[in-house]
Amino acid sequence: MTDKFHPSTCKGILAICWRGIKTETCLHASDPSAAKPTHHHFFWVNTADRVALKRAMFNDWPNFQRLDIELEKTAQINKTPRHFRRRFSAHWRAALSVAIVLAVLLFSALTEIRVIGFMVTVLTFVTLASAFRLLAIGPLASTSYAFICVLAIHFASKFKFWLTSKRLHPYDIHTYVDWDTVAYLKVLYPSHYLYFYGLLLFVAIVVVALLLLDGFRRPSRWTFALFASCILAFFTLYTATLDREGELLGDGNRFMHFDHQHVSTFVISGMVSAHQLASGNVFDYGDERSGVSQASIVSSEKCQVSDSSAPPNVILILRESAASLAAVEELHTNVLSKEAFLSSNDKFYQMRVETHGAGSAYTIFNVLTGLSSEAFGGMKNMAIDLATKHVHLGLAGQFRDCGYKTVAITTGQDGYIAGKEFYQSLGFQEYLDMYDIGKQTAGIFDDHAIYDVVLKTVAENAATPTFVYVDTVASHGPYVDKLRADEDVGVEPSSNSEIDEYARRILLGEKDLYGMIKKLESQSATDQRPALVVDFGDHQPNITKDLPGLPGYVDEDIAKDDPLLLTYFRMRTIGMPLPPLPDHPRIDAAFLPDWLWKATQLPTVGMGAARWSIVERCSSRYWQCDGGNSARELHRLLRDQKLISFP
Repeated sequence: MTDKFHPSTCKGILAICWRGIKTETCLHASDPSAAKPTHHHFFWVNTADRVALKRAMFNDWPNFQRLDIELEKTAQINKTPRHFRRRFSAHWRAALSVAIVLAVLLFSALTEIRVIGFMVTVLTFVTLASAFRLLAIGPLASTSYAFICVLAIHFASKFKFWLTSKRLHPYDIHTYVDWDTVAYLKVLYPSHYLYFYGLLLFVAIVVVALLLLDGFRRPSRWTFALFASCILAFFTLYTATLDREGELLGDGNRFMHFDHQHVSTFVISGMVSAHQLASGNVFDYGDERSGVSQASIVSSEKCQVSDSSAPPNVILILRESAASLAAVEELHTNVLSKEAFLSSNDKFYQMRVETHGAGSAYTIFNVLTGLSSEAFGGMKNMAIDLATKHVHLGLAGQFRDCGYKTVAITTGQDGYIAGKEFYQSLGFQEYLDMYDIGKQTAGIFDDHAIYDVVLKTVAENAATPTFVYVDTVASHGPYVDKLRADEDVGVEPSSNSEIDEYARRILLGEKDLYGMIKKLESQSATDQRPALVVDFGDHQPNITKDLPGLPGYVDEDIAKDDPLLLTYFRMRTIGMPLPPLPDHPRIDAAFLPDWLWKATQLPTVGMGAARWSIVERCSSRYWQCDGGNSARELHRLLRDQKLISFP
């Protein structure tokens, strides 16, 4: 680069350099044949070139000043978006960036209770902003994107808390953020999904507009230093909390059940889970072998069914959000009494699940694998994903090994939470998702339509006993619209319209289930094969946490039974008696498959016998027995038998 610029040959180049949009063309300013700078040139010039440019400005100031005046006149005539962006950047970029920073500070102060939570939220914002700057995104866009991310975490967590009484966890992103989930929202929330789609479109427009407005700008060395400092700060915070046994950060899950500190809890739980994942210890086997019982010796006997006997068809039904609310004394309501959920032996069975308001995947995992998702600790959300490759025998596999045809019928779509691979890995030979069901029901997903598919499946396999797992969604929330409004099921209006609608949907489901059982009775008589129908509630609806007298959050401590974690299971037989069963007041969901197997009167051998001995010894409690040592004993036993292989 020369120290002298001549206006006749370098007017455009000089003007562009002078206005602050520096292109590599400036490096060739002394060459009259140099290419005219265009908008697609990258706007970077190194320090040496800037020094040379300043020297040229000093030596040829009159020409330079004249060119600047001409350029300003041109800009007034040709107000292109690029000219606007340059003037906007000069006057407002810094001010708006500072305003966003102040907004983040105010937002953090209002939403975070603890000082450490405030610090983590602000540190998260700075880390995100510097990360975007490292991608060469302009400073205004970077700070805006970082604030959008913080707001997204907060409001997504608020939504999850409204639904489940739990805040957002980083693994939720892995579990729920994909196109399958976006598409499935139309099925789950037919009256509200357009609002969500509209919000996504609005955010996309804002993101693109900010990028067009601010453009790309080369990050400085200070940006790298700032980002590195943020990472170091997070590392220091986490190592400090390890030394103080979680006192500083508060652990990832300790504050998951309160409606505040959403952003900091999300970040802290991510740090805790990352450490757990990096250590390779994802499943709780216990520290040492203790409390070893007779269950440690597993017989090699296989399931053998006499040719003269007719093993029953078994239908296992997950009823979305179903519970006998009146059976839970702490809810103080007479809605849906336990008398409506009695088994064939006229007994009511209460079940303790591991989620509230949503999270059917946890209960699905419990019932089909016979394991507790709590054994994963902070990686609880990953239970379904990890089971696909690490659980080698589930309830369906037991039935398959006994000569059963095993079929999973789910109103979810393949890829949403529990997909085809999960069911097949547990021993299901056939899998139908919502699209397969829709082909048979003309797109109707009411319970009665789902049950017709179940009956058809059983009829098509009349030559062999069939095990069918099915889930229904008619009782899924929200409960603001009246489902099948033309049908009266005798629900008296109360002061709580959502509870009224919830009760209506449960009773509509009862009506449809009763209709299926009556048809199955005729079918069983024709096929001369008995049947066992087991239905259960995967969790309570999200609205029960807000009933009068309740704190509004859920205590998921494995040593306790929060009333919001109590549902039911029911066993009804056709053409066979229900055998004597233990008189246990409450069972954990992970032991439901053992109860179901006992009710079939099939041989309880091998691992099934070992599990049943634990069921009897622990009164069907998974963790609330021997301080959790019995559960860990079971885990080690399953690992030693190569039935699970979690690290």
